[in-house]
Amino acid sequence: MPYLIDLDGTVYCGRNPLPHAADFIGLLNRRQVPYRFVTNAPENHPADIERRLEAMGIPAQPGTVVTAAMLAVDCLQDMAGREPIRRVSVLGDEYLKGLVAQKGFILDKERPDCVLVSFARSITAGEIQDASCQIREGARFIATNPDDQIPSERGLVPHTGFIVETIAACSGVEPVMAGKPSAAMKKVYPALFGCRPEQIRVVGDRLDTDMAFARACGFRAYLMLTGAVSHREAMERPQAYDRVFENMAELIALEESRRD
Repeated sequence: MPYLIDLDGTVYCGRNPLPHAADFIGLLNRRQVPYRFVTNAPENHPADIERRLEAMGIPAQPGTVVTAAMLAVDCLQDMAGREPIRRVSVLGDEYLKGLVAQKGFILDKERPDCVLVSFARSITAGEIQDASCQIREGARFIATNPDDQIPSERGLVPHTGFIVETIAACSGVEPVMAGKPSAAMKKVYPALFGCRPEQIRVVGDRLDTDMAFARACGFRAYLMLTGAVSHREAMERPQAYDRVFENMAELIALEESRRD
C-alpha cells in the first residue's frame, strides 16, 4: 500500500533528520513500496529538496518530491482553462515566479488577473496591501498552502498562512488552496499508484493540513508526534486520524509486520 509522506516535522526538522526517517524510507525502497514526499513548503525546487534529503542520509529517488508550488501552478493552469487568466502577481520566491512564467503566464504586479500567494522572506507589507486591494477588485486568489507556522531548528516559525490570512481578511475573499488539505489530489494519487483511495496512507505531523488532507481525499491518516502536535492534542482529537505514532520506529515496526 502506497505512502504520501510529509517532510517538515515528519522526516526532518529544519536541517536535521528526525530519528529513524532514513531507515523507514530505506525500507520502502528495498521493498519497492511506492511513495511520494508531499510538502506544503513552496519555496524550494524539488531537486534541491531531494539533494537535501540525500545529504541527511535519507535516500530520495528523483521525482519523488511534490511541492505546494508545483500544485499551485497546476491549480493556476486549471483555472486559466476555464477563465481568462493571463497576468499573475506572485507573492513568493524566484522559483515560484519562474514556474509561473514557464507555463506562459505574464508576471504582472500592477494589473493581475490572479494573485498567487506563497512564502518568501522578501515579501513586503506593500505587496500584501496591493494583493488585498487587487483581490477585492476582482483578481482571483490562489494560495500555495495554509501553514501559519512550520518547525525549524529554532522552534516553530511563521510561514505562508499568516500572509494568506491577512490578505483574506482584508480582501474579504478566501483563496483557492493548492496544497494540503486541498482535495485536489483525490483522484490523482489513486490513479498514479493504481489502487483504491483507502489503500493510500498519509504520514504527517499536522492535524489541520496532513490529517485533514487524508480525510478530504479518503486516504488513511497516520499522525506522527514528531512535529507540530503534542501527545495531549492528539488524544483530544482521535477522530482526526486513523493511527498515531510517537516516531518512525513505530511505523517501521508496523510496515515490517505487514510484510512478515
